[in-house]
Amino acid sequence: MGGSGYQQEVEVVDFEFGGAESCVLAGRLPHHIDDGSALWINDRPAICGGLDHIIYGVTDKCYLLNMETGEWEEGPTMIDAR
Repeated sequence: MGGSGYQQEVEVVDFEFGGAESCVLAGRLPHHIDDGSALWINDRPAICGGLDHIIYGVTDKCYLLNMETGEWEEGPTMIDAR
């Protein structure tokens, strides 16, 4: 893959009920995040923490996926950036 840009895609798969057929391709995160942690918050997929390339450091922010629109929304913040 060439070029100077980045490609950041997130796929959400429900292994309990739907398997690969339930795959949802989410939109890009608002920031380029590396090494964030994936988890569920209030029945929504979320990415928290990681290295934020906009602020050039670790972040305390969480982003939650709106399953209807496929877009990420800013969610709660963590006590500590990690």
